Amino acid sequence: MGTLLLALFTFSHDAHTTPFIPIDGKEKRIATGRMFDLAIEGEGYFRIRHFNGGFVYTRFGRFYQGPSGNLETREGYTLDPMVTVPPSAGAVTIDPNGQVHTLLPDDKYQLPIGQIALYRFACPSELVPFERGYEAETRKSGEAVMGDPGSRGLGKVRQRSVNTSPVTSFTRMQRGNFQFTGRPFDLAIEGAGFFRVLTPAGENLFTRHGRFHLDDKGHLTTTEGYLLQPQLAIPVNAHTVSFGADGCVTAGVRTDGNEVDYVGDLTICRFPNALALSRVKGAYYKVSTQSGAPCAGRPSSEGGGGLQQCFIERSSYIPHLPEGRLVSTGRCFDLAIEGQGFFAVEKPTGGRLFTRHGRFRVNADGKIETQHGYLLQPQITLRLDAVSVAIDPDGTIRAIVASQAAPVRVGQIILCRFTNPLALTSFGDRYFQASKESGVPASITPSAGGHDKVWQGFIERSPQEQFPPP
Repeated sequence: MGTLLLALFTFSHDAHTTPFIPIDGKEKRIATGRMFDLAIEGEGYFRIRHFNGGFVYTRFGRFYQGPSGNLETREGYTLDPMVTVPPSAGAVTIDPNGQVHTLLPDDKYQLPIGQIALYRFACPSELVPFERGYEAETRKSGEAVMGDPGSRGLGKVRQRSVNTSPVTSFTRMQRGNFQFTGRPFDLAIEGAGFFRVLTPAGENLFTRHGRFHLDDKGHLTTTEGYLLQPQLAIPVNAHTVSFGADGCVTAGVRTDGNEVDYVGDLTICRFPNALALSRVKGAYYKVSTQSGAPCAGRPSSEGGGGLQQCFIERSSYIPHLPEGRLVSTGRCFDLAIEGQGFFAVEKPTGGRLFTRHGRFRVNADGKIETQHGYLLQPQITLRLDAVSVAIDPDGTIRAIVASQAAPVRVGQIILCRFTNPLALTSFGDRYFQASKESGVPASITPSAGGHDKVWQGFIERSPQEQFPPP
């Protein structure tokens, strides 16, 4: 099941930039106060009807009332079964068992208007990522089984809350326009809008280059020292930070309760004629007479795009994988290989296999293994008190443990290359064995500046794992 808590970081001035992602099972629920926000307390997924008529599944229950009154995601995908809120409806109440009620102007009693349903799978780990925040069923996951919340092993729903995720964005990124950096303070605007920053001289400037840092007071600043506006103070004892697609900023604080605190709302500015902004220097602009005055608002409101954490705009580098093959999942132990390498794994009965399907997990002994129980080679063992993990493109694995603040280096991922990988022998689904024609495997260390890299929070989708028919 998809893990949900957003990118973790450490406040130390570490040279590493890969965020620490919570280990699976650390999902949390954040109270938002939004009427159509729904969290799942327990097992289950919401089913969403995609634009092409097929179904995808998600645990992120941020819904909106669409133009026709239907509950839908920010991308415009409709919740299934459909729930329609009348235009004249007042406050909407959603019970833990999924019943939806509202009070119409002339009624004295609440009127039932729909039923939220949840879906479960025999093997949810075999769901395949479709796009950010959404997954599709496969033959191995089993068919989706519908039920009311609180019945048939399904969890209950909690109104005005959401389950959180390792990567905050839940919308499709336009490939080529954005670069995944893994830096928790890198922000990209998907759609119209600019960040507003304040210079030391007190001048307001505007930029779409969202590379920010924390200053000594916990404020977000640019490299030049310009303060992001409105100012947001990240708590000094925070160990996680989340920038929601709608600009909602929350932070996890180190307390016995491991609480998540609301920090504030980040707004972006839009202009009647942004092309007429006057360039000051580099990526910074100022208002001109022709551009019109800035209008501040939430990132996902008024037709604008959402805010994307751990991404930066206008990248010259996109991982070299065929279009649609590299899918962002945000899962801590989902790993994609850029290059020609393979992961080496060992069967419980002995013998090495090789795979490019990097969906791993941690077993009861703290060892990293595949979903079929094959141990990653060389073996990597996490400490039992590890709460979050960062895996760099060069394969370095670091963990934040409960007993100390500084990250701990716990291992190194090694890849294998073959002289003729097309001659590998298939062994079951997604696994291969070396053959005489493939050549013997050559062990290589991934390199951030080389041809083989490892990307945490991504997975490579094979050509046959396409969107299922409706």
